[in-house]
Amino acid sequence: MIATGHKEKTSAAVMVIKPSTPGLAFELKNTAWSVSKGTASAAEVVIPSMHLGLPVTEIAESGFSSYGNMTSVTIPNSVTSIGYSAFYECTGLTSVTFESTGINIDYGSFPGDLYEKYPAGGIGTYKRAIGGDTWTKQ
Repeated sequence: MIATGHKEKTSAAVMVIKPSTPGLAFELKNTAWSVSKGTASAAEVVIPSMHLGLPVTEIAESGFSSYGNMTSVTIPNSVTSIGYSAFYECTGLTSVTFESTGINIDYGSFPGDLYEKYPAGGIGTYKRAIGGDTWTKQ
């Protein structure tokens, strides 16, 4: 399934959701979606908060591993769990934006020390040099 940007109605107004990256794959788990790379090839990956009317709450185990040309990923506030090795061997990944706090991140989900930095730093964008191990909150 290919996700596209759409509008989500809220009680107060219409909130515009960022267009998601074409080609992402979604697996339905009970009443929410788990997301993985699928056929996506974009350097800048945007994970949607909703897909087909249900929230995207998980990034699958090894879901984006070895996605070498990915340079950035935006993780929406709907995601509550990032699986083991989700971004393993993503050598080009230099920017990760978290839109919420309290995401359960499995050890080894990201290259370098982001697993350790995010819980203390929370919401925001973290950057590192290509191939580097040290992430810094911007």
